[in-house]
Amino acid sequence: IRRRLDISMEEDEAMFLAFHFVYGQLNRQETDDLEAITGIIKDIVDIVEASFQIRLNTESWDYRRFVTHIRFFAQRMLQNKQYEESNEEWYQLLKDKYRRSYNCIVKIADYIHDRYYYEIDREEMMYLMIHIEKVTRELI
Repeated sequence: IRRRLDISMEEDEAMFLAFHFVYGQLNRQETDDLEAITGIIKDIVDIVEASFQIRLNTESWDYRRFVTHIRFFAQRMLQNKQYEESNEEWYQLLKDKYRRSYNCIVKIADYIHDRYYYEIDREEMMYLMIHIEKVTRELI
């Protein structure tokens, strides 16, 4: 678009435009899910950026893995699936070691509960803490 039409756009706009192309190839349920997943990803990224008062590096490998994890989390959430087991010891260790990431996870869990009536289990919280720690570590 920039080369052909000499129009520049924000990365978020380009992402949503790309999703519209994908929507055209999906059935209605897949489209609804993709739209919800896209919104969840954006909202969680916004919560992380606001919590740490940073702008995430969307070009980094850690960011891509983070977004991929959120996408799979959102798919599980929309299907009302959760992890079958949780390791309380690891959860407590991560919670204590990565306090800022844990506080961010609490905000994410509150958002998910309020918006989607879904409880994030501790196993999911552990994985999100690890990803948030990795995606923010060089920026704070």
